[in-house]
Amino acid sequence: YKNSQLYNSLLLIRMRLLHIFWLFTQIVLAFSAKKFKNGKKLDVISRFSSCLAKPIITKLGRTVSEVESSSFIKSKIDGSTYKFMKLQNQMSVFLVSNNNFEYSIITLSVGVGSVMDPEDLPGLVSLVQESLCLGTYRFFDHSNFCNFIISINGEIDMEVYERNSVFTIKVGSQYISTVLDRLSDMIRNPSFPEKLFFAKTKEYSGTFESLLNNSEFLFQCVIRDISLDDHIFKRLNVLTDKSIKEAREISEINLLEQVKNFYYQQYSSSIMTLVVASKHTIAKLSNEVVLNFSLVKNLNISNPLPFDLAKIVRHPHLGVVGNAIYVKAHSINELILEFPIDYQEVLWDSSPSSYLEYLLKDNSEKSLSNFLIKKGWISKMDAVTNSHRYSFSSFEIRFLLTSKGIDKIKSIIQTTFIALEHIKSSPVNQEILAEIKQILKYKFDYYFDVSPRQISKQIIDSFDIKGCSPEEVLIAGNLIRDSSFEEISAFLNKISIENLLVFVKLTDFHKGNFGILNKDQGIIPELNVNTPINNNPIIPNRNNNPLLASKGQDNDDSQIEKDSYLKQEHELNFMQDQEQEQEQEQEREQGQEQEQEQVQVQKQEQAQEQEKRIETNPSSKLISSKDKDIEFRTCPIFNNKYIVEKISAEFFTQVNSAVSQIRAKSIEFRIRKRNKLLGNTPLLNFSSSASYRIYTPTILKNAVLDYLSTESSPKFKSLHKKIKDNINYPVYSSFIFFNNINYQAPSATFFLRIMLPEPKKLENNKSVLNRPIIDLVHTKSIKDLILSLEVLVACINYSAGDIINQMQSIEGVFLISSILKSELGGVPFGVEIKIKGFLGSIFLAIRSLSKKILHLNRIISQEKFEEIKQAIQNKVKSENIHRSLSEVSRLFLKSIFEEQKTSILSLESDYSSITLEQILELSLLLCNNGSLEGALLGNANPVQAYTILNQFTSGIRNKSGKNNQVSSKLSPIKSSIQTWKVIDPLCCRITTNYYYLNKISLNNSLNSNSLLYVPFSYFNSQSVAFQIVFEYIFTIFNEKLSLSGAEIEFFPNVNEALHIGLAIKLSGLDNVSVLSEKVLDIFYNLITFITNIRKEIFDQAKNKILLNEDLGSELGSYESRLLFKITSRISIFNVLREIKPSLKKLDFQTFIDTFNLILSSQKFLIATQQDLENLKWEELQNYIPSGFVSIKDLDQVTSSGVCKFIRIPIRLIDA
Repeated sequence: YKNSQLYNSLLLIRMRLLHIFWLFTQIVLAFSAKKFKNGKKLDVISRFSSCLAKPIITKLGRTVSEVESSSFIKSKIDGSTYKFMKLQNQMSVFLVSNNNFEYSIITLSVGVGSVMDPEDLPGLVSLVQESLCLGTYRFFDHSNFCNFIISINGEIDMEVYERNSVFTIKVGSQYISTVLDRLSDMIRNPSFPEKLFFAKTKEYSGTFESLLNNSEFLFQCVIRDISLDDHIFKRLNVLTDKSIKEAREISEINLLEQVKNFYYQQYSSSIMTLVVASKHTIAKLSNEVVLNFSLVKNLNISNPLPFDLAKIVRHPHLGVVGNAIYVKAHSINELILEFPIDYQEVLWDSSPSSYLEYLLKDNSEKSLSNFLIKKGWISKMDAVTNSHRYSFSSFEIRFLLTSKGIDKIKSIIQTTFIALEHIKSSPVNQEILAEIKQILKYKFDYYFDVSPRQISKQIIDSFDIKGCSPEEVLIAGNLIRDSSFEEISAFLNKISIENLLVFVKLTDFHKGNFGILNKDQGIIPELNVNTPINNNPIIPNRNNNPLLASKGQDNDDSQIEKDSYLKQEHELNFMQDQEQEQEQEQEREQGQEQEQEQVQVQKQEQAQEQEKRIETNPSSKLISSKDKDIEFRTCPIFNNKYIVEKISAEFFTQVNSAVSQIRAKSIEFRIRKRNKLLGNTPLLNFSSSASYRIYTPTILKNAVLDYLSTESSPKFKSLHKKIKDNINYPVYSSFIFFNNINYQAPSATFFLRIMLPEPKKLENNKSVLNRPIIDLVHTKSIKDLILSLEVLVACINYSAGDIINQMQSIEGVFLISSILKSELGGVPFGVEIKIKGFLGSIFLAIRSLSKKILHLNRIISQEKFEEIKQAIQNKVKSENIHRSLSEVSRLFLKSIFEEQKTSILSLESDYSSITLEQILELSLLLCNNGSLEGALLGNANPVQAYTILNQFTSGIRNKSGKNNQVSSKLSPIKSSIQTWKVIDPLCCRITTNYYYLNKISLNNSLNSNSLLYVPFSYFNSQSVAFQIVFEYIFTIFNEKLSLSGAEIEFFPNVNEALHIGLAIKLSGLDNVSVLSEKVLDIFYNLITFITNIRKEIFDQAKNKILLNEDLGSELGSYESRLLFKITSRISIFNVLREIKPSLKKLDFQTFIDTFNLILSSQKFLIATQQDLENLKWEELQNYIPSGFVSIKDLDQVTSSGVCKFIRIPIRLIDA
């Protein structure tokens, strides 16, 4: 018994000792955590600090299901409360509460990403994510989850990344419970409705076809084609031609089964992370999450796909493009140095590039950013790292150039490399790296943006993707830890000039500025040679100087320039002033004169060898062009953008190899049917039975070179030589060659658009477009500009009369028209030329036309010019007399939405003020500075296509403007951007009715007419469903009542893609009072008929409409009523595919209530009459119904807050 008692005493003592030790340990941990939190430095070297800190932050809460906010190490400025939860089904949940949040964010991440796409179904994961939103068994009446979020004024984003799919929802805090309920139901019980799913697959297919005329999309196709076959980028886009073709080959029901199978096999709660950030308390959020998400199924999937199983994607430029310079016109003055790099693994530590970013742009006087700003070359500099494992990674340095810096592009680039090389070669204890030493320790007051969206993103990125513990997630937003110097050094070695891509965006860049890069000789002329091939640094170390060891080069000057940057002074003036630079250049030139004779013999030998290489490979002649090592190419991804590449023999071989792969895999497509979405594009003229291949400008150029290298016909020897000599000087902004491979006849259709220069963006307000870049002397307003353009087209048609007759005699087509019908599409104004015929006749017609345009001043006399203007004036008057009532009414109706009543220009055009000087000036403007777009459709070889495409513009670009240049001192033109004001009558519950009298007086005989316009609502599925039922019921009303002289039209063409409504129009009545009284009487009878309609008639109409199987799946009979130019195809499909669900939901009472709401909302009464006198206007106002308020100016309604307006910027004519 005594032994037992002694044993118990010893055991008790042991337990107390352990308890004391445990308390001591907690005190130490708490003290350490407090030190970290207060930002105190540990007296240990940096490489051990992470080893000490990580066990502390790793052991907190690894084994518990809930972690409260008090356990987290947070920044002192972070006022949020956090809670981490593991639900019973193993779903990870982060809750964030902060009273300052203005809205709530719900982010759900599922551990399935694009790397899990099957090989035969690329894009499947993305399709599964979108299909989940189509509906559930519980909410089958609601159209889909996305529309629900929009209906409560929320936002939803869906993204698929490499290894996770993310839903991000932003809503008002009052909807948090409802949204969590709907979201959990969507994840647990998706119904995958077949018809909506089929509509989505058709939407993808149709979108792909519409993208065939999108140059950016075509460029991306080219990038994919020059990549490796197993390139993951090919599988990231469901819209690729391959995936669309494969999707069409499988039946839709099989594709739906694939979607369902993937969902049931992969969507598991164990790989889901939910983040809810809201102003509600943690307790409330916890209850909501547990209630809604505990029942999500758990498939016990623990590791969906580790990072290590996927290949790292290298930037395609690393292997194909090499060292290039992209120059873009008509944009802000920006210089971007992009270095393709490999993916950098970043957990919650900073990557090596972070230190390079810091050193280049910190606030010290020794930073590159401050130095270039002091030189006056740049106004701003940014350094950005884009690191992606499964897409392209790059390190970018962005400069905003000043006017002085535009001429110092080479100097800026070389200065940057001097700074980079200095960082590379500096030892650790050098003073310039002192700032790095300051950030080797942990910093705790650094924190990410405290908005709920940013917090949610950080949590998902850190916890879900990178596998951090809950505590490390928050620490990731609070800490900066050092990378080793070995990692930094390895990263810096990749930042070499060999991997450089330079993007130069300049204002007023045109053909005359091709030598922009040669204006600046650089601070070190030796660096202007071709690109080094063997990864030699641009500024080598002192012991290794191969680049500067060329013959005739003086290393001292370069070293002086470099050493001056290394001086530790307040001002670094290692650059010499402009005069000193010139003196140095003169001294070097004198020193080189003695060696030129010796070098000349060597150059002759090299030239002979080069000629021999040209015989075997003609394309290599580009290297010895007059512009030395600079080549100019067009790039289809950007308008007016040129690629200026420094090429070497090895690089050119790589490009030729890539081009051969492009041709082998060139984009081949068929047009299934004609589509109004194609508008006036060349694709509209395609045959649905033919196969086509697309040649982008770069592909076409290389195809021309390859063709010329194999074609040895002596007949065209001189022509081929001319092409080779001039192929590097493109005159088109962009063009695409469409080859009909099934069409054997040697004929084609040629399209050319010459458009006014695009407006430029103001730096202080980049969302607003200012006046056109090129001003005109004789043209004072946009109205004059448009009228001048019409007259110019007429003059060109007159001068080309013989060409038109010749083309007609051989059954060809030659049309010249003005681009005036595309205001809503944003297409610049200009001239469009279309020629159809044999290739030879097209070539001759184009060549002749260019001469006609250049010599308009010789062909068009003053007398003939007056005759042309009078003919146009007479034509306009004749058209106005014969205009239909519907057309005139629409013009008047449209004018009320325009800021300056510009649509009436087509009725009141006066060409008397247009002068011949304006026409000649406009012609010069289009020839010298116009934006050109061309296309050739037909069966032609590359040389034929290239010759025809360049024949016209090469003539006007090279010859025009020699005699008369447009003056640089020009008067400004008023902005060509106007605004449509559109009223939504259902946006507010008010009883005031408005009318607007459009007092337009016409100088031609028009029948009197009156129009009552009643807008319903915005273009959405609910309002369309209402309109369809109402339109069907109206046919019954039309049969019951006699409507002689009256028309009621739906979808007025004013703005049908934004509003829907009805318009009542009457004509044939001379008496204003009778006219106005009748239109109001008809409207009253119509509304009375609708409001008194029996429910049986409503149900009969609704059921008959629902039997129409095509409704919502095809644009069908409604496509003629929609303006595709101001809304995208996808948005139209999103509306139309929801019409049937909205029809099912529309009940009789809702229908009647909607009409009552329309009656109590705003209306416009537009009454027009020819040459109305003031007394008649007063008489007309007597017939306005009581209760209507006159609108003198639409702005008065906006400013008073009565109505809700939306403003849509479009290009319109300035009155």
